[in-house]
Amino acid sequence: KKEWSFRDFFEGEWLVQVSKSQQDEVAADESITLGHYSLKRFEDQLHGFYYENITGSDEIKNHLVVQLDFYDHHSGEFKTGRSKNSLFKADLDTTDVKTKPAFKFEFKERNSGLHVSQGAWLGKGKGIYTFVAIPPNNFVFTTVPKDSGEVTTYTGQKQVEIGFVQRWGLTILLVFVMIGMKIFSMKNRRRRGAQRNLKKAVAAAPAKAAEP
Repeated sequence: KKEWSFRDFFEGEWLVQVSKSQQDEVAADESITLGHYSLKRFEDQLHGFYYENITGSDEIKNHLVVQLDFYDHHSGEFKTGRSKNSLFKADLDTTDVKTKPAFKFEFKERNSGLHVSQGAWLGKGKGIYTFVAIPPNNFVFTTVPKDSGEVTTYTGQKQVEIGFVQRWGLTILLVFVMIGMKIFSMKNRRRRGAQRNLKKAVAAAPAKAAEP
């Protein structure tokens, strides 16, 4: 069995829903913030960026360069920094941006198959964090600042490319079923027509035989 790797798990494109609330209280603001991670392997690290936008608007905010340094498959440092250049430039080199640690991670596998890391949150409003990796394509990341009861939860889903069969398999199957049903219906109509013609021929045979 291949050893689980947070590097392999986190590499790629992620769509993230960001929600904030007071502890034990649902947030009154119903607006949903969507976040996006885009991460690629660079030697033994992951490099990329993160940004957020609010649904119902074109506003883009919280542009961050992201860098993950690894000690091994399960542990390392998650770093972020701000770039003066647009994150959407094709030639942006995120390796040159100064980053600071947001948290250190060390994932441990639970009996349920989840991989969990907990520790000190070093980002804005320092506090504690919990990162739950849910293989193969989901995670839940929660931060709780020390001086505030506000909980921020990031719920992520990896954007996996779907193969031709997975994307169109059901549609193709339905098309074949419909074609098959149509052919079966046509054959039935022809068979019923042939049976009617045979009955007419059989019924007409005695009458023809009785003619002088």
